[in-house]
Amino acid sequence: MVNQLTSLARRQAAKYGNREVFSHKDYSTNRWVSTSWNRFAEQVSDMAKAMVILGIREEENISTYTQNKPEGLIVDFAAFDNRAVTVPLYPTSSLDQIKYIIDEAEIRFLFVGGQVQYDNAIIALRECPTLEKLILFDPDIKRAESDSSSVYFEDLIAMGKSADEKVSEEVERRRNAGSPDDLATLIYTSGTTGFPKGVMLTEENVLTAVSDIAAYFDIGGDDTILIPRPLYHCAVLTGEFLTAIFKGCRICFYSGALNPVAVTELVRLCGATVLCGTPTFWRLLISFMRRAGTMLPLGKIQVSGECLDCDTAYALADMFPAAKIYSVYGLTEASPRVSALPPELFPKRCDSVGLP
Repeated sequence: MVNQLTSLARRQAAKYGNREVFSHKDYSTNRWVSTSWNRFAEQVSDMAKAMVILGIREEENISTYTQNKPEGLIVDFAAFDNRAVTVPLYPTSSLDQIKYIIDEAEIRFLFVGGQVQYDNAIIALRECPTLEKLILFDPDIKRAESDSSSVYFEDLIAMGKSADEKVSEEVERRRNAGSPDDLATLIYTSGTTGFPKGVMLTEENVLTAVSDIAAYFDIGGDDTILIPRPLYHCAVLTGEFLTAIFKGCRICFYSGALNPVAVTELVRLCGATVLCGTPTFWRLLISFMRRAGTMLPLGKIQVSGECLDCDTAYALADMFPAAKIYSVYGLTEASPRVSALPPELFPKRCDSVGLP
C-alpha cells in the first residue's frame, strides 16, 4: 500500500486551490507573506525534483536546522515524495550538538534556516566527514568566503522547476514505491539524561497519530491555527501542523521569542481561532490578559507538554468560557498523543489525562 503522506499536499491543493494554507512573517521586510494550497503543492513538487538532481537517495537521512519557516515544511513534504528521512535539529542547538547528530545520522545534506544556524553549519561542513552541502533558506545569509558549495533554497526550487521529464518520472517512481513502513522522520531526544537518542517514526506512525488526533480535535476549514512553538517537536509537527493540513485549516506561523504580548497581537492579526501550548505558556498568557484587561476570541485550545494543575485548568476555563479546551498527553518524541480529555470533561476532571 502506497503511503498517504506523499499525496497529502497534492490532494489538499486539488480540494482548496488558491485558498491560503499558511502565512508567515518575512523579517527582512517586516511583512506577512501568504501561501496558497496550489503554490505550496507546486513548491513541494519542485523541491522533490531538485532533491533527485542533488543526489538525495531513497531512505537517506537529510536534516533541517531552522526556526519555523515554510521552506522547512516544503522540504518535509518533498522528502516524503522521495522516501527520504527528515532529521530535524533544534534551531538553538550548539555546534557540538549538531555535529553529534550529523555524524550519527550520517547526514550529507543540511537545510539551514538563518545566519545563526549557518555560522554553526559552515564549521560542521568542514568537520563532519559525511556532510557535503548546505541549502540556505534565508537569501540574506552571508556566506563565508571559503564557502563554494552551499546553495540557496530559491535556486534549488528553480532547478527543480526546470527539471526534465526523466527527473519527474524518478520522483513519481519513488512516490509509487512508498510504503507505510517507510521511515518518515528521525527525531532526536533532548539528551537530558545522556546523549541524544534518535526516535524512528514511520509513515504509518505519523499518519496514525494524525488521524487519531483529527478524530477528536474539532478543527476544520473555517479555523485558523496559530503555531508559535517549534515544529521540531513531534507533538507540534503531528498534533498541530500535519493535523491542520489534514483538516484544511489555515495556518499562521511565528518563529520569534515566545511571549504573551507577541502571541496576543498575533492572535488578533491572524484571526486565530485555535491555539495550543503548555500549562506554563497558558499561565503566562492568562496573567498578561488579566493585567491588560483583554480578551481573545479563541474557539479551540489544546494543552500539552507538561502536567496540568487544577488551578491552571480552572483559570483557562474562566478566561475562555466559550472555547473547547482539550487536555492531552503523550510520550515526547516517541508518540505525541496517547490520551485526550474531551472538552465536556474540562476542567471537572483536571486530574485526568483523558481517554486513550
